[in-house]
Amino acid sequence: RNSLLPMVETFMERRKAAGELSFDDQMSLAADIAQNFEDVGTLERGKYTVVLLDEYQDTSSIQTQLLSRLFRGQAVLAVGDPNQAIYGWRGASSNNLSGYHRDFGSISPATYQLSKSWRSGQAVVDAANQLTLALNAAQPDLAPVKLTPGAVDKVNSVTAEVFQDELTEAEAVADWFEKHLDSDKSAALLLRTKASMPLYAKVISARGIPVEVTG
Repeated sequence: RNSLLPMVETFMERRKAAGELSFDDQMSLAADIAQNFEDVGTLERGKYTVVLLDEYQDTSSIQTQLLSRLFRGQAVLAVGDPNQAIYGWRGASSNNLSGYHRDFGSISPATYQLSKSWRSGQAVVDAANQLTLALNAAQPDLAPVKLTPGAVDKVNSVTAEVFQDELTEAEAVADWFEKHLDSDKSAALLLRTKASMPLYAKVISARGIPVEVTG
């Protein structure tokens, strides 16, 4: 790591000389402004009496610093799900959720759990809770997901398989569709990335199954 420092320093100097900014630079500079010029926070609080921070598990520490310097002590509601924290690679941390009251000096500190599923079957809920068991153990206050009482449960089972490559997986998915679908049924396929869509669409279409790609 020490050997990388001269490269990083040179890169930062050249970028500064060219007047180029990254997203992190923008956040850092904005946080410094909010910290050093109190009237900026005063102006922003005058515009917004109530603040909602959605997807709070995907905020980075510098974003939290910026927002707390602007709105600390005001009516701020943060909504987030640590089980959906997927932006750690860009500095986000679901730990922001547990530090929310500290960072914003909450006027009326309270936490509400949104732990009921309105659109998943019991098998899906059980599988999700099993997958997040380790994470939930580290956060004992996090309630497991429960199926909403009275919800229609149409999911009988959940299966999981591991494949050697994406093509093999696409063929297996096409096999499943071919076996379970008929003229009266449809199904949805959720993919990890948009880049995967053409492959799966091609393999499924080759079986004579109509495909509609959205998103």
